[in-house]
Amino acid sequence: MNPNKLCFILCSNDEEKLSEALFYIHKLPVPSGIDTEFRIIRDARSMCEGYNRALKSSDAKYKVYLHHDVWIMHENFIGDLISIFESHPKTGLLGLAGASKAVPSGIYVTHFDYGAVAGPMIFQAEIPPVEDSCLPCVALDGYLLATQVDLPWSEDIFHHFDFYDIAQTMNFRRAGYETACITQAKGPWCYHYTESSNLYNYFAELLTFRKNYPEAFTEEDESVVQAREAFISYRRQHDQDMSDFHSYIESLVNVEHKPSEALSLILQYRKAISMHFQLKQLKKIAFVTEEERKRGIQLGQGFWKTEDEVTDLLHRWDRMVSDLIRTEYKKDRTQIVSDLSSSYFTPLEIAAASVLLIQDWEPWLAELMQVCKELKRPALFDEIRILTKEILGNFLEENPDGSY
Repeated sequence: MNPNKLCFILCSNDEEKLSEALFYIHKLPVPSGIDTEFRIIRDARSMCEGYNRALKSSDAKYKVYLHHDVWIMHENFIGDLISIFESHPKTGLLGLAGASKAVPSGIYVTHFDYGAVAGPMIFQAEIPPVEDSCLPCVALDGYLLATQVDLPWSEDIFHHFDFYDIAQTMNFRRAGYETACITQAKGPWCYHYTESSNLYNYFAELLTFRKNYPEAFTEEDESVVQAREAFISYRRQHDQDMSDFHSYIESLVNVEHKPSEALSLILQYRKAISMHFQLKQLKKIAFVTEEERKRGIQLGQGFWKTEDEVTDLLHRWDRMVSDLIRTEYKKDRTQIVSDLSSSYFTPLEIAAASVLLIQDWEPWLAELMQVCKELKRPALFDEIRILTKEILGNFLEENPDGSY
C-alpha cells in the first residue's frame, strides 16, 4: 500500500448529494507529501459490495468511507486523521460516533455514547475527561469510517445497507486491531444532512447480524426481547404510515394539482411527521410558505411555485440548505450571493429557513453581512436580520424546545 495516499470512497445514487459532499472534500487542505484520490461507486448492490470494489481498486493506506450526504467541515481533517492513525498504530478503524460497550438488543443506532455530528439530527456525546484524541469503541457508526488497514467488508453476509458498519467494527476487533471514535473535542467534524434512517431491511439484517456476530450482543432477559420486538413492531407500522402519507401528498401535488390541500395537511399533521426525510423537508418548506402567507404572499407566489411538483420543492429546499450551511461554516459565499442577486431566494425565505437550519448564529450573521456587502446592498442585512428575529421569536413561543 502507498503510505502517503488517502482515498475518499462514496457509494451514491444521487448526483446532487454526491456533488455537495465532494464540494466540501475539495475544500480540505492536503498536507505536503500526501496524495488524495476518489472512488465513487454509483451502482453498489450493497454497501459492503460497493466498498469492497473501491477497496480493491485503491492502493492508498488511508481510506475514508463516507455517506453521500455527509459534509466534512473540520478544516484539517486529512492532516489530523493521519496524525491520529500515526500515533495509534494498533488502531485499524476510526469513526466519528460509536458505542463504548455492547448493547443487549444489538440496535446500536440508539446507543451511541461517544462522538459528535452536526446537522438536523445533531448528536454531541459528553466527552470523557481524557487527553487522548480517540476513545475505544465496540461499534462505530457508518456515516464516516476511516482505516489504515484493509480488511474486506462482509458482502457475503450483508446484502443491503444496514449493519455493514457495526459488522466491520467487529471484523477489525476479531483481526486484533483496535477500533475507536475520534473525540472531536472542539466540535463535530462533519455535518450529516439526514433526518431519518431507512429501516426497510434493518430488522431482517438484525437477525443476520445476531447470527454472525454474537459478541455484539450481551445476554438478554425477557424484558429486552419484548422491548426489541415492540420497537420493531412500532417502527414497521410508523414507517408504513409515513410512506402512505408521503404518497398521498405526492398525489395531491403532482397528479391532482391541489397544493393548497397538501400544504394544509402537512401543517395539520406536522407534529406527527417523523423519521421520513422527504416529509420532514416538506414540513420545513410548509413553514417557510406559511411565514410568507402571514406577510401577504400567497401559495404559488413565493417559495412554493404554482407549477411545482414535490421533486421541484425538494430540489429548491436542498439548494437553500446548501446556501445556508456553506455560509454558516464559512465554506463559500458565492452561491448564496448568486441566489439572492438573481432573486432565486427572497430575503424572507432566507430568514424563515435560517430559523430552522442555523445552529450557530454568530458566524452565520457575520458571513451574511459579508454577503450583503458583496451584493452592495448593506440594507439587506438589516432586512434579513430583523425578519429572522421576528420569525425566531414567534417560533420559540410556539415551540419552546426549539424543535419543529
